[in-house]
Amino acid sequence: MQLIEAVADALGVDVATVVTHDRNLVAAGMRSKGGRGKSAAKMTAIDAANLLIAVASSEQVRGSVETVKNFGNLVAIGPRSGVPLPKLSAHHTFSDALAGIIEAFRDGDFRRAGEIYWDVEMHRPILEAKISGQIGETGPEVEYRPAAGQAHDPPSSGDLRVIVRFSSVTLWQVGETLRG
Repeated sequence: MQLIEAVADALGVDVATVVTHDRNLVAAGMRSKGGRGKSAAKMTAIDAANLLIAVASSEQVRGSVETVKNFGNLVAIGPRSGVPLPKLSAHHTFSDALAGIIEAFRDGDFRRAGEIYWDVEMHRPILEAKISGQIGETGPEVEYRPAAGQAHDPPSSGDLRVIVRFSSVTLWQVGETLRG
C-alpha cells in the first residue's frame, strides 16, 4: 500500500484510482503478489515501473494492462547522446529503463533527486517514449519505439496527441518508498 500511496502522491492522482490500476496489474500477472502482513509481496522496481506506466498513461483504468504491455515493451533506439542508462543493455525496454532508474534511487546510487534530473515522456496514440537524464554536464537521452513486429495500429484519423511527463521527483519518491 505504501507504493500505491507514493505513486498517487507523486503523480497527483487519487489513491483509489492507483489501487484499481494495481489490482488490474495483479490480476494480469504483471505485478508481484502475496498474502497479507509479513507474507505480503515485496514490491519490486519493475512492479513500480509498471504501476507508474499504468497510472500516468492509461486513458481509463480499465486499460491498465494494455497500456503497460504497449509502453512497457517499447524498445530503446538510443542512446542518442550522453552515456547509457544505468545497468541496462543497449536493447532494453521502457519498463526496464524505468525500473533501473528506480533501483538506482532505491539503492542510493543517486544520493538525492537534485544530483540528477530525469525527464520521462510517454506519447500516445502513436506509441513513443523518451527518457532524458542530466548528470552534471551530460546525460543520456533514449527514445523508445515499438519493436519490429510489435502490434500497434495508430489511429487512421484525428490529430490529437497526448504527451505525459514526469520527472526525477516521482522516480526518487518511488525509489525511496521501495527502500523503506
